[in-house]
Amino acid sequence: MDQYSAEQHIVAPQVKANGAAVAQLTMKQFEKEPKFGDDSSGSTVDEEDETFDNVFAKYKGTHKPEPSRKRKPTSKFDRTTSLPTQSMPKMQFPKFDGANPKVWKDNCESYFELYQLPEGMWITAAHLHFEGNAAKWYQAYK
Repeated sequence: MDQYSAEQHIVAPQVKANGAAVAQLTMKQFEKEPKFGDDSSGSTVDEEDETFDNVFAKYKGTHKPEPSRKRKPTSKFDRTTSLPTQSMPKMQFPKFDGANPKVWKDNCESYFELYQLPEGMWITAAHLHFEGNAAKWYQAYK
């Protein structure tokens, strides 16, 4: 703990000196920049001092950033005159009771393709619709 305290006493003056140097450089830069409405080009900073580039103000301008969301293009049809859009009819997932597994599998694949269900969810969606002996078998298998 004593070593930590000793290091703090060494570091504190260095941090203070660095802060003062940054403040001084910033003030010199502000003094160099012409005041708003001031046409004189005289500077109060000595010419032999090193110049300071304000990197944050280097690219300052009147650039207006683009919005993050793009606006939808306006259509030439008004909502009142446009035709109604066709929605997908809701279809029941095929039930499976253990009979005709090949037919049931083909129906499932058609359903998955129609509703664009990710392949990782196929088993979960399918086993939720098992009935009777098929549901009992899956419970035992699980």
